[in-house]
Amino acid sequence: MKAHIVKTGEEHIEGYRRLEITPQGLNLQGISANECSFILAGDALDSCTAEVLPTVLQQIASVMRLGSTAVIGGTDLRLFSRAVINNLISVSEANSVVQGSNSMLDFNTVAGALKSLGLSIITTKVTGVHYEIEVSR
Repeated sequence: MKAHIVKTGEEHIEGYRRLEITPQGLNLQGISANECSFILAGDALDSCTAEVLPTVLQQIASVMRLGSTAVIGGTDLRLFSRAVINNLISVSEANSVVQGSNSMLDFNTVAGALKSLGLSIITTKVTGVHYEIEVSR
């Protein structure tokens, strides 16, 4: 099964199972351990609080099959701060990013957490202030 982790009210990709993420975490009701062959969570990490992030990453790892992959992303706090300080993004754009995020972590913190769960990093991508990490189990 393929899963798409989305924020409340967002559409999901057709053919993927919709999983909703909230500030309180990820709802995996009806999904068994090792059931997913692919998980797309492009900007899902911004939706949960920093306190629940380790639990969310653990939940994602627990539903991944052996040999499966996941793409996990969010807004990098350090890159965002640098962009604001260097006037690379406008104040209104910065405000909308902050309003849409419950947390921002840096890439290295998330990559380290994923590695500690036994996941292997395949590729990483940084675009502006947003990062995506592709991992395999």
